Amino acid sequence: MTSGNEQAAPTGKLPLVLVTGVSGAGKSSALKALEDMGFEAVDNLPLSLMGRLVAPGAFPHPIAAGVDIRTREFGAEAFLEQVAELRARADVDVKVLFMDCDDQVLTRRYAETR
Repeated sequence: MTSGNEQAAPTGKLPLVLVTGVSGAGKSSALKALEDMGFEAVDNLPLSLMGRLVAPGAFPHPIAAGVDIRTREFGAEAFLEQVAELRARADVDVKVLFMDCDDQVLTRRYAETR
């Protein structure tokens, strides 16, 4: 757990967690948990705006971004290209959190919410 006052990772890089996965697997819950840990959370950010999000000085906190099929311009290939570009940067520490769950759990969640 962090204090919420962190400016950057111990490496001096901006922490960036990209949260993605199947619909109903808990991406929103993961983003909320990361926000509680001091991350600036953004959901459904178009991939073309990712560079602005991680621009030097854009945010003083670690960043968590929800990216999935609902995201404008999303495609698996485009997402992987974006991850590769971000990982090539010396100032960003990128982690990908892929959310998945059992089909029975998804069925139950949809039955409860729909």
